[in-house]
Amino acid sequence: MAFAGNLLEWTAIANRPSRVGSRFSSKSPEEHVPSMSATTILVQALKISRRRMLGSVRDFTPAEFSHQPAADLRSCRQIFGAAVVADREVMRYLDLVILPSPDEFDAQHAHWETGNEIKTHLHGSSPEIFTTHRDALILATKLLVPSQFDTPIIPEDHLDEDAVFRFKTVGEMIAAAAAFTHFLAGEISIIRLALGKPWETDPTIDHRKG
Repeated sequence: MAFAGNLLEWTAIANRPSRVGSRFSSKSPEEHVPSMSATTILVQALKISRRRMLGSVRDFTPAEFSHQPAADLRSCRQIFGAAVVADREVMRYLDLVILPSPDEFDAQHAHWETGNEIKTHLHGSSPEIFTTHRDALILATKLLVPSQFDTPIIPEDHLDEDAVFRFKTVGEMIAAAAAFTHFLAGEISIIRLALGKPWETDPTIDHRKG
């Protein structure tokens, strides 16, 4: 099944009324979330992961943002660099005009598998640069025709060094970018604990509502 079709099928399944007895069902059919298009799902995924990434460092001082708390942990600045690299990779695949490279960014963030992996971890980026790139990717996603999400990417590729966030179509690639951002925000939560800060909760959930 095509990527867009998969997304719509998953949404339909999530919205399907429960077949279990009414005493086990928490929502009526009318209360289920309306179906969304593949474009809307991908755009929201990019926005939510952006919000989580930015929210995870909203109370960091400049010194804390650049501090590497342990030898086996990256600084937030380095993690944001990884996020920007991923978004720039996606933009290249989409044949978009890549945003200007600040401070020789591409040279500092050599893509893994080029023999310059160590250099990638020595430099970083800022929330502002990440936001600029993510906003551009969100706009590009909105402008894509739904059928373009099924455009194959040959050979299959991935956004991370461990090949966890892999993709074989344009739609999967955009979804992988959002998922990778969530992963990086999780890495920042470890830094928060190392710095004695409270664990960052998901900003999309209002825990005050029961």
